[in-house]
Amino acid sequence: MTQKNTAYDVSADVIRILAGILVILIHATDRYLVFSALSSGISGDVLGVLNLIGKIAVPLFVLLSGYLLLKKDKVADPKKFYQRRIGHILIPFIVWVIIYFFWMWYWGRYQITPLFIWQSIFTGSLMHLYFLPLIALLYLLTPFLAKFLFSKSPLQQWTICFGALMSGLVLHLVGYFWPYLSLEKIIFTIGIPYIGYYIFGALVRTVSLNWIGKLVLSSVFLVSLMLSFILSSHNINAYPSHSLSPFILVESMSAFLLLVSFGKKMTKLSVGQISVLRYIASTVFGIYLIHIIVLDVIGDKIAQFNPYSIHSPILFYALCYFVTGLLASFVLVSIGKKLPFVKHIFG
Repeated sequence: MTQKNTAYDVSADVIRILAGILVILIHATDRYLVFSALSSGISGDVLGVLNLIGKIAVPLFVLLSGYLLLKKDKVADPKKFYQRRIGHILIPFIVWVIIYFFWMWYWGRYQITPLFIWQSIFTGSLMHLYFLPLIALLYLLTPFLAKFLFSKSPLQQWTICFGALMSGLVLHLVGYFWPYLSLEKIIFTIGIPYIGYYIFGALVRTVSLNWIGKLVLSSVFLVSLMLSFILSSHNINAYPSHSLSPFILVESMSAFLLLVSFGKKMTKLSVGQISVLRYIASTVFGIYLIHIIVLDVIGDKIAQFNPYSIHSPILFYALCYFVTGLLASFVLVSIGKKLPFVKHIFG
């Protein structure tokens, strides 16, 4: 049985699932790319490209949030909007910050002091959990952004979007060379450079692509990916690989437009297919939260995934590590979401 998905937005869940997969891909491949002896050769190059593709994950999440939430009808009642959105991430954020501080002490042998906790939280140095205060700030700004943005003409909206994107690039560049000036190092301002992504996600809801547009965007994505790969030189922390570098910005926006267009073409799905897609998408937030712990344990307990005990080519080991971590995280979240209290910490 099939149904025309007039209400169900396939694009949103496809992008959410893909972004969740890419986050794990980043952290699974990082483990091997930091070893220069292992990351050389064709195998290392392929792994480096995969790692860079993964870097569009956080921008995709931000773009998707703007696509879904930056609407007049979503913020007609700001109080309800805040209760639903902030409440959705506040409890998981508090619980998982505590869990990860414990994990850093137990697994990473960090010395957890009140000063360390304060500095980590204030500067947003919370590993992958930095995304939660980032998106929370964008949620807080959403009613004001929507009121301001949608009172303008379409041309003015795109001008504002372009200005916000360029401002984000400049702010990140300043913070990269002068970290003490970085807004991304303060938890209360961490999301400001991403406002351009957020607005762009909202404005492309009505954009449609023909085959020429898809071909151009695909070409732009590939060229930008190759440039970021060449300029990064296997350095996972190089500027071209940052979420707010010009290269990742172009890749993210191109990929987002292509994925939205792809989703719009999926006009018919069976009830079973929709159920499966929705269920997998519902686990992405939990997978995002738990995957670092899962990767740590798997990488330590399974000798074949330890960079110290393998030899080139590393691509096979890295991909097995990634798939194992992804599946294990999915299983744990699926179980956790069925437990009375645990389900609340997975969002």
